[in-house]
Amino acid sequence: MLDCLIDYGIEVSSSIKNPIKHNGVSLPDEPFIFSKGSRQIIELPLLTKHFNRLKLIYSGGGYFRVLPLSVLHKWFSNRKYLMLYFHPNDFDINHPTRKELGFVRNYLNTIGTKTTLHKLEKLTKEFSFISISQQLSQLDKNKLPVVNYYSFITFA
Repeated sequence: MLDCLIDYGIEVSSSIKNPIKHNGVSLPDEPFIFSKGSRQIIELPLLTKHFNRLKLIYSGGGYFRVLPLSVLHKWFSNRKYLMLYFHPNDFDINHPTRKELGFVRNYLNTIGTKTTLHKLEKLTKEFSFISISQQLSQLDKNKLPVVNYYSFITFA
């Protein structure tokens, strides 16, 4: 995936769900650079909470929707880097369901949507957030950790 992003001129990604290890290496919980030779892409990882071997992504989507505000606040308080992501349906209290998806998928797509905006409003009043472009202008690329990656598939 990283090669494909780079091939299309993408320079910044927030695509990696950080619970994975890459080449046996745990990925950083703050901005870093994926590198392979001269190919590089800045990664702005999603937030994770570590429970022994389990890592939970909580900075957006379904986990953000279902976690209580008090838990999110506590976990945000222990971080200097905060990266949030949302999909429009995370805020849509009238998100349509489709019988083709089945009960479980529909439930997971709609649970917690009534509280998402309220939690986000509360958190943005208590924590400082900036845009990705502002974050990038403040990063010193020379000080970011570098993780070497490899490809399973190469596109010609």
